Amino acid sequence: MLKWADSDIKTAKDLVGKTVGVVTLGAYPDIALQVWFYNNGVPLNQVRRTQVPLSAMCDALLRHQVDVVGMYSLFYNACEKTNPGKLRLLFKDSDILPSAKLYSAYVFTDDYIKANRGVVRAYVAAIKDATAFVKANPNRAKDIISKATNISSDLIVVPNYPKGNCIDLQSAARWVKIMSDYDAIKQGSVKPLEWVTNEFNPGCPLTLKQQLAQQKRKK
Repeated sequence: MLKWADSDIKTAKDLVGKTVGVVTLGAYPDIALQVWFYNNGVPLNQVRRTQVPLSAMCDALLRHQVDVVGMYSLFYNACEKTNPGKLRLLFKDSDILPSAKLYSAYVFTDDYIKANRGVVRAYVAAIKDATAFVKANPNRAKDIISKATNISSDLIVVPNYPKGNCIDLQSAARWVKIMSDYDAIKQGSVKPLEWVTNEFNPGCPLTLKQQLAQQKRKK
C-alpha cells in the first residue's frame, strides 16, 4: 500500500473515512487490504474502496484523488522511481499475509481438464518456457513487459519465479481460509488443497507431504 510521503496516515485507523484505490474489488491487493484492516480492528465499511486502473494509480495518488493505493510491485517500482522522495510504503503484502508467496494462479475448470488434459499440460509447459526465457533474457523481457504495460523498460524489475514453477502447496492451502474469512468464497466450499495441483508440472511435489519432505531435506 502506497501513500504520500507527507501524509499523516500511519495506521489502519487513520484511513477511516478516507479513500483507497484498488485495481479490482476482491483482487489480491484488495484482499491484502482487508486482512490489514481486520488485523487492526477497522471495519471495512468505514473505508471507501474505489477501483482505479493500474496504469492510473500513481497519477491518482500524486493528484490526491485517493489517499492510498494498492499496487502490484511492477507499477509500484515505476511510480517510486519516477517520484523520488514523494511516496512511502504504508505496508507490504508480506507484512500481513502468510501466503504472500502465492498470489496469482491460472485456472481451468474440472470439466475442461478432464476433456483436455493434453492442452492443460501443454499450457503449463508453455508457461515454463516463458519464465525460462525471462530468466535467460532479462533485458528482452523488460522490453516486452514495457510494451505491454507502457512503463519504461529502465523502470521495470525483472519478475522472479519459483524453482520449476512449482505451486507452493502450503501457501495455496492457507489461501482457502483467508478467502473464506473475508467472504470471497463460502465457508467450507473448498478444501484447502483441492483447488490446486502440480500434476501437470513434472518434477513438482504432488502432495503437501512431499513438499514438506523436500524442504526438510534442503535444510
